[in-house]
Amino acid sequence: MGFNGSTSPQQRCHCAVDDLLAPLRSKMKVLKKIKRRIGLTPRNSGNNGGTNNLPPVLFHQVHGDNIRISRDGAVARRAESFCKGVTFTNRPIKISEKVYVKFLDVSNNWSGVIRFGFTCNDPSNLRHALPKYACPDLTNKAGYWAKALAERFCERDTVLFYYVTHAGDVHFGINGEEKGIFFSGVETRGQLWAMIDVYGNSTAIELLDARHQLNNSRRSAQVGGGDVSPDVDRLIIPTMAALSVQPSPRIEDVTEQVPPPPRFQQPGSHFSPLPFHRTRGRNVRLSNDRCIASRIDTEFCQGYVFTARPVQLGERIV
Repeated sequence: MGFNGSTSPQQRCHCAVDDLLAPLRSKMKVLKKIKRRIGLTPRNSGNNGGTNNLPPVLFHQVHGDNIRISRDGAVARRAESFCKGVTFTNRPIKISEKVYVKFLDVSNNWSGVIRFGFTCNDPSNLRHALPKYACPDLTNKAGYWAKALAERFCERDTVLFYYVTHAGDVHFGINGEEKGIFFSGVETRGQLWAMIDVYGNSTAIELLDARHQLNNSRRSAQVGGGDVSPDVDRLIIPTMAALSVQPSPRIEDVTEQVPPPPRFQQPGSHFSPLPFHRTRGRNVRLSNDRCIASRIDTEFCQGYVFTARPVQLGERIV
């Protein structure tokens, strides 16, 4: 019995078609990603954690001595000084439920702005026991997690949102734009109340109804009551179609990029390549020799890399 290793014309044709369509499929994935980023494709409703049916988030009746609550619990204003402004939500916050905070009044008399996070301690048990500050007075105790917001984000009418994941990572965003992980380490096995310290130059804040924010984001994706998806398709698809579609090059045809030599090298010094480790952030792309690391242009995080081997004592990395 013999073995025929030849490939039929049909098989060769099928492989050629796959090679031809591979770049097109890649471009369609890019199109889907663009539409997903601007909110034109449905997302997994599981991220909301069923929070649309929850009552609005308001401020708890237990708060710092300098806090005055108004508008039926939606607004917290610090009446004097720069401290004693710790506040909590009136109910526990679900995993992935977003807490929306609007800056109503911002001062320039102090330094620093709000500190925000979560606590697993029921605020009802903290009456007459609140310290001046959330950080570090409360965060040094078990069951309190918070961090200070950068002052550049605190402007009048700006809307901050934040939420915690099952992994205990607290994400935040400004005016509907995700900024990334704010801090980690929150214990999520029990109930969690949002904790906000109306500190420093942040003098008045308002808790917004998450349902209204969701409706606003949906309306922003509509132009004149119609879906803008056709316009996106009209603008993006022809551009992508105009790109040349060529078969992917064979592996043996790809030449290895050689990194340029260092611009300056001291006499007697010897430089040797130190490649990056294969373990890296999800937004990092490595060259074939793993000596060049680049982060995806459209991303700002998950850009960490490691060396492929341990660094010796006294060894310099250029």
